[in-house]
Amino acid sequence: MTIGELNYQLTQALKTYVKSSNHNDTGRLYNSIQFKCTTTNGLTIKFDAMEYIHYLDDGDFINNFFEQSSILDLIATYLVDSFEINQD
Repeated sequence: MTIGELNYQLTQALKTYVKSSNHNDTGRLYNSIQFKCTTTNGLTIKFDAMEYIHYLDDGDFINNFFEQSSILDLIATYLVDSFEINQD
C-alpha cells in the first residue's frame, strides 16, 4: 500500500464514520475531510476537516474513530507494506 492509498482509505473511512454516527446534517463536515499522512520520520497521520469535528461526541469522536480495529488494521497494513518495500 502506498501513502496515497492510505490517505484515500483513511479519508473514505472517516467519511463513512461521520455518516454512520449521524454527523452529516449539511454535508460540510463530510466534504471537508482529507487525510494528508506523511512518512518523513516514521508515519505522521494528519487530516483536514471542519474545526468542529474535534468537539463531536464530547471530544471523543476522533479518538473513537482511531480506536476502531478496522482503522488500526489499515494503518498496520500500511506499515508492514512499507517495511517490506524498504527492505530491498
